[in-house]
Amino acid sequence: MDEQNENSKKPNTKQKTEMVETIGEEFRYKWRTGTEVETITQLATWFLSRCQGQRKSPNTIRSYRNAINSMGRILSDISGEPANALPIELINRNDLGDAFNEYATTRAPSSQQQCWTVWNSMCQLLVDYEMSERNPMGQVVTAANNFANRIPTPLSSEDVDQLLRTLASDVEYNGDFTSPHPARWRERDHAMILLFLVTGMRESELCGIDFKDIKEIYEEPGARTLKIRGKGNKERVQIFEKEVSKVLEDYLESRRLKLPVEEGRSENIWKYWKPNDPVFVNHLGQRITPSTVYYRVKYAFDVAGITGSRSQGALVHQLRHTVATMLANDPNVTIHELKHLLGHESLRSTERYTRGAGKATRDAARSNPVYNMLD
Repeated sequence: MDEQNENSKKPNTKQKTEMVETIGEEFRYKWRTGTEVETITQLATWFLSRCQGQRKSPNTIRSYRNAINSMGRILSDISGEPANALPIELINRNDLGDAFNEYATTRAPSSQQQCWTVWNSMCQLLVDYEMSERNPMGQVVTAANNFANRIPTPLSSEDVDQLLRTLASDVEYNGDFTSPHPARWRERDHAMILLFLVTGMRESELCGIDFKDIKEIYEEPGARTLKIRGKGNKERVQIFEKEVSKVLEDYLESRRLKLPVEEGRSENIWKYWKPNDPVFVNHLGQRITPSTVYYRVKYAFDVAGITGSRSQGALVHQLRHTVATMLANDPNVTIHELKHLLGHESLRSTERYTRGAGKATRDAARSNPVYNMLD
């Protein structure tokens, strides 16, 4: 026992180093373009420095760094070199292929896809700056390659119609309750899910919407613009029509009754709250979180009886896939318009859904079949 205690006090000299160090969000990875790249750590630092220069979000930088370090540990085991001193010569088809094969044994296809994308972009730097003739990632095959080309399963039009009908009915959604659970808020859930279905936004994007992000279109009563802050703090603007505005107004009226604020606010429901106040809140009036959104969507799916076609653990994302697939089936919507609507950074993500041709972004949004279900 004494020997065990004594050994537990000794420093762990075998602790492995990481390929890229973790730094605070307020700091930047520093790299001077044109410097000779001798190690993969230097390449990764260069790559992350460029990503920060492109104003990608701290969460995105963190996920990139995790993908780099995960592969770095495997490459270190393969080569016997410390992760922070791996020679750039390991950037080749064979070593990267072996490393990705090992990585894939414990990772889901979605994680493999993300890691492959990060390493592909990082290796492409060497080609773009004429430090290498080719990017070896094109020859690294994992389950991610099949995952990237797989179209996610959307909801059927019948399921979407049933979901919206359930959300529009107090009796169907809340049941025969004399004292409904405080978290069960039909009007809010209806507004959230409808916005998901007409904009294709991500759950984090919905949680970040403030009242200042929604503007009235004066020449078209009822229609409004919505500014969405996406990945990497990139902004895009979408328009939703008067039918969606009506559902949102019903939610806001219910919120004013449930969670009244001090007197003196505007009678206009859109100006009742301050510009920086969140549009969607929980039953305590706090900004809604992605986890709460997920559970409210799950509850709506359960009440509507949608079971067989739903994606386990990714229900909000399935709504996004549903929008993309519906619009992809419209020949009047181009891939570039769909890319804008979904906030994709590259066409490669959008190409999973469509190769159509068409008109303008507003028309693309207006073509969404969900509008036909709101009559």
